[in-house]
Amino acid sequence: MIEFGILIFGIILYLLGRKSYYKFERDRKDKNNNSGVFLQLNTILLYSGFILMFFSILALFFL
Repeated sequence: MIEFGILIFGIILYLLGRKSYYKFERDRKDKNNNSGVFLQLNTILLYSGFILMFFSILALFFL
């Protein structure tokens, strides 16, 4: 049951990160300067949501 909660939380984090990441891409003026993109909040949300979804799906199928 906790895997479903983690899966839902991961989906929410992933969707929030994806929305803010694409909004950041539209608002960014300088397309060539992308330094520090992995340390921003939107990519942290995006990757942490994906990791939570991935491991909760693995736990659902293999545990």
